[in-house]
Amino acid sequence: MGWKRGTLVALAVLVLAPALLVAATVGWLQTTTGKRQLVDLIESQAAGPEFSLEIGAIEGSPPFDMALRDLAVADADGVWLRLDRATLDWTPLSLLRGVVDIRQLALGTLAVDRLPATAEPAEDAGGFPTLPVALRVERMVAERIDLGAPVLGAPVGIAVEGSARLDDIADGLDVTLAARRIDGTPGDGRLTLLYRPEDDRLTVDLALGEPEGGIVARALALPGLPPVAATLAGDGPLDGWRGRLTAQAGGLVDAAIDLSVDDAGDSRRLGLTGRVVVDGLLDDATGPLLAGGLDLTATVLLRPGGDVEAETLQIAAPAGALVVEGVFDPGDNSLDATARFALGAPAAYAGIAPGAGWSDAAVEARVSGRLARPTIGITLRAAHLALAGLAADRVGATLELTASRGWDRPQPLAGSGTL
Repeated sequence: MGWKRGTLVALAVLVLAPALLVAATVGWLQTTTGKRQLVDLIESQAAGPEFSLEIGAIEGSPPFDMALRDLAVADADGVWLRLDRATLDWTPLSLLRGVVDIRQLALGTLAVDRLPATAEPAEDAGGFPTLPVALRVERMVAERIDLGAPVLGAPVGIAVEGSARLDDIADGLDVTLAARRIDGTPGDGRLTLLYRPEDDRLTVDLALGEPEGGIVARALALPGLPPVAATLAGDGPLDGWRGRLTAQAGGLVDAAIDLSVDDAGDSRRLGLTGRVVVDGLLDDATGPLLAGGLDLTATVLLRPGGDVEAETLQIAAPAGALVVEGVFDPGDNSLDATARFALGAPAAYAGIAPGAGWSDAAVEARVSGRLARPTIGITLRAAHLALAGLAADRVGATLELTASRGWDRPQPLAGSGTL
């Protein structure tokens, strides 16, 4: 019997020890010393050659209901972001279910004095970013976000509030977001994105409106900083869903695009048709190239395995017609696609290439392999070409580039041509 009792004691220790350790750690975090050492741990783990994080204090009852005070983020040029307080009320044990469950995330005043120094991108991102866990936020609020003049060219103050449930799309999607200017300048935006799997229904409602000198116009560096308005609306069953996107920026841009989602067997087909007019952004030289706008048509298949197939993507303007077809595999970040651009009439190019002429001219490019190290082939052809005082009945060229060493190193290059 002694060995049985010893076995039971050993099992009890194995089961209870982790629980006791967790309880002791949580208890230690409630002490002033524990909170200070937690701050030190976070700051040391976040530190890098050109990055530093400072936290004034952690308050409350970490890791459950806690607050950060006086947070500052710096790069080699100094502090560029400050936050006076942030409170987090969440359920840490939900991580055991693969869910970040936040009841409330509240920010006080977040000040971004400037943009940080640009970091070097990773050599290979490895595909689209994805969340490792589900995210559920019942309420998120930022009382004030102040953007310094170096960010957008003028100081901007906004308030933001929203909620989110980002999980497996099969379990539904629910995102709401509202933002408004609080610096004396009008302007606001809202977004509702809701997918209910029980009746396979998608609701999208986006509205944005700003006067002259608004955030969007500054972010896009639109000439004259015109008023900007945009809407995206659609509501209905996912199979057969229809939506419409409109956008205007003074007299510079006017866009109207119809969107669709349809069943395609084991896939979903996304469709897009519309026109984008940008005549207000053009000068005398470039105006003829895009006069009257760009006509857009696209159909894309979303495959069950995650592959994205562009059945067709067409953009047409006086400058010519672009047609793209291909397949993107987000699993290994690879692409197999072809793009063909047939030049329009020489008259459209009179402003940038006066006197040029041709009867048939086109460029075709093919990309295959991982995006970090693709193989690219380019073919050019033209008939009855006249350019810069030279004339040729027929011109052709091929060029192949293999970025097998990565984009940061010299690459093998091969080409040939005919004249």
